[in-house]
Amino acid sequence: MEEDSIVISTSSHIVERSPKSSSSSKHLRTIMIKWCFIWLFIVLIIISGIVFKVVQEAKAPPMPIDELWPEKGLDIGMYWFGANNSRHKQLNNKIEDNPLFDSNKKKLLIYSHGWAVNSVEKQHRDIMNFSFNDPKFGLDVDMAESWLNDGWNIGFFYWHQLSDEPQVILAENKIWTTKSSVNMRWKQNNLTYTEVNSPNETISQLFYNSYMNALKLYPHDPSELEEIRFIGQSLGNQIVLGASEIIANKIDKERSVSQQGSSVFINSQNIKYFEVSAKLNSGFMDLFLAMDKDGDKRTGAAE
Repeated sequence: MEEDSIVISTSSHIVERSPKSSSSSKHLRTIMIKWCFIWLFIVLIIISGIVFKVVQEAKAPPMPIDELWPEKGLDIGMYWFGANNSRHKQLNNKIEDNPLFDSNKKKLLIYSHGWAVNSVEKQHRDIMNFSFNDPKFGLDVDMAESWLNDGWNIGFFYWHQLSDEPQVILAENKIWTTKSSVNMRWKQNNLTYTEVNSPNETISQLFYNSYMNALKLYPHDPSELEEIRFIGQSLGNQIVLGASEIIANKIDKERSVSQQGSSVFINSQNIKYFEVSAKLNSGFMDLFLAMDKDGDKRTGAAE
C-alpha cells in the first residue's frame, strides 16, 4: 500500500505540472511557426524580385552597339557631335581634321559620363539620343540639334574602357590617382584587364588635356568665348570638378609667374586661356570659376 501511494503521489505530481509545460511548448511552437512564415514571405519576395528582373531583362531590347567602338586598343578622349547623331573623334588640333567642330561658335559644352560597368561587353557608349541610350523607354530625339542650333560645340569625353570596373570605387580611384589597387588598367574587348598602353595621368587630367586641345581649335582668343560648360554624369561629376581644380591651380600659377614679369605657359599662351568663365553643371550644383576684370581674384559660387 505504501508503494502504491507513492506511485500515485508521484503520478499526481506529474499531472499537476503537465498543463504548464504543455502551454509553454505550445507557445514556443506558435512563435516558431510565425517566424517561419515571415522568413518564407521574405524569401518569396526576393525570389519574385529576381524572377521579375530576369523576365524584364529578357523582354528588353538589347543595347545597341556603338559603330565607332574600337576594334582593338584603348580609346579615350573627345568626340565632337554633329546633326543626326553624327560623331567624330578629335585626333589633333587642326580644324580641318575636325569637321564637326565649328570654330565660329562661341559656346562650348563638354560632357563626361561616369561608371560604365559592362559597357565593354556590350560595346555601348551613350550619344545624344535617348532611343540609343535606352532602347526600351528612350525617345528617338536628337538632343544635339537644339544645342547646335543655339551656337554650341558639343564634345563627349569617353573613358568607358577605364570606367568598366566591377566596383564603382575602382573606377572612381582613377579620377584622382594613377596608383590605386588597380592602377590605370582598362578592359579589353576579350573582357580581360590590361595595363599595356595605360595612361600615366589621372582621368581628371586627361579630361583637362582634352579641354585644352579643344580650345586650340579656335582661331581666335579663347577668352572671347561666351560660355564654357562642363557637364558630369555620376562619376563624371568628380571628373569635371577635378579638371576645374586643375584649371584653378593653373590660374594661380600663371598669375604668379606673370607678376614676376614673364609668361611661360602651355604653347606660349598666357593666362587668357583660363580667363574664361566656366560653368560646371554637375546635376546638383553649379560651380563657377572665374577671374575678375583685373585678374587679381578668383571667385567661386554655388547656385
